Order: sequence, then C-alpha cells, then structure tokens
Amino acid sequence: MTPQIAVDRDTPAKLYLQVMDAVRRSVASGEWSPGTRIPPEDALCRLFGVSKITVRQAIGKLAAEGLLVRQQGRGTYVQAGAGGAGFTMRTRLAEEFSGKGVEHTVRLVERRPAGAADPETRAFEGSPGHSLLFVRRVREAGGAPVLIEDSVVPEDVCPELATAPLDNASLFALLQAGPAGRVSRAVETFEVGHLSSAEARILKARPGAPALIAYRRLFGAGGRPIACTRFVSRAGRYKFQIEFERV
Repeated sequence: MTPQIAVDRDTPAKLYLQVMDAVRRSVASGEWSPGTRIPPEDALCRLFGVSKITVRQAIGKLAAEGLLVRQQGRGTYVQAGAGGAGFTMRTRLAEEFSGKGVEHTVRLVERRPAGAADPETRAFEGSPGHSLLFVRRVREAGGAPVLIEDSVVPEDVCPELATAPLDNASLFALLQAGPAGRVSRAVETFEVGHLSSAEARILKARPGAPALIAYRRLFGAGGRPIACTRFVSRAGRYKFQIEFERV
C-alpha cells in the first residue's frame, strides 16, 4: 500500500475535501485504475491520518460524483471508465506557452532524486526499476508565478536531465533527444483541487485556494512510461489549450 499521506491541517481546506483530492489524484495518476477496489475504510484512515467520519464523507461524495461505486458486501471500487475522457482523439504534442503579448519565463526551483512521497512516481509502479529524478520548475508570466511543474523521469531515459540547464528549456525536447527515443503517446488528465501550503507559497496564493491540476504521462517505445509531470496553477490564472488535428 502507498505510504501514509497525512492531510495538511494548516490549510483551511476541509479534511474530507483533501481526502477527495488525494483519491482523485490516485485515480488520475493510474495508481488506482478503473475497476480496482480501493483500500477499506480502516486502511484509508491510516493512509490519510483522518477519522472514519471524514473518510466516509469523502467516499460518499466521490460515489455521488460517479468516480467510485460501492458494491454491497464487496467494498468500494473505482468506476469503470473513471479517470479517462469520454472520448479519445489523437493530437500533435508540443510543449509551448501561448501568451499573446505576455513575457514568460521558466525557472528551475528544485532537482533531486524522486521519493515515494512524490505523487508522480506512481506512474512508474510496475515498470522496470530505475532511479527516478524529480524536477520542479515554475512558469512565470508578466513577472508573476502562474504554474508549478513537478516532473519525474527515470534517469536512464534522459541522463542529461541531471545536469542540463533547465531555465527556459524544453523538457519535452530533452526527452525526445534522450536514449529512450521519441515520445510515442501522451495521456493528460485534468482535475480541480486545492493548493497545499507549499504550493500556495510558490504561487503567492492562499493555502486551500482552488487549483487546476493536470497530469501528463509520456510513453516511449513499447508503452514504457518515460515521464510524468504534474501541473498546478491557481484556478482562473492559467488556461490549458489543446489543439486537435486529424491524423
């Protein structure tokens, strides 16, 4: 089971909302895939460090949303089809920031070995064991921070990532040029959550404020996961635009 993920009691966000966000992240990242039975209430209480009342409130609301389904005598499962879009379209993937007339920069904040507490590492569970590198960057527009990018990449996928200059650099381009070869597929999942205290400090916002969160998982040859990036921004401050094209 995933190590204990304690909720942030310093934020004004209600505990059950934080548990709901954590469950959504587990589904979005692929840790709890559609059809999977989630841990029982007692295990969830230990996992998040909250009471049964809080867990039941969170699970009940997620069931009402359709993300989870309760089966009498069997437990609670991730709804079939949850965590994915209702339709699939192929797109051309590029890493660009479109801000008409707005000067933007990308600044490296942190680079270190990834740990179990980093949610992005869940994308690599079940894949061949390799050392993982964690990279945090912040995008700024007009001199103000608008987006946090937390990326985890196996070190053998892109050895240069450990030392390459990453300010105003394209992580996608580095991956494309790495020994793992070209990115063959990308999966993006979007959700609404709340800013943690650390994220709020970076984005100069109130802890617990609404946040737009996206996970981008990149796959290489043979379907191997080669990168997972979690994007976090204040709701209303950043817009994701996906351009579809026929292929």
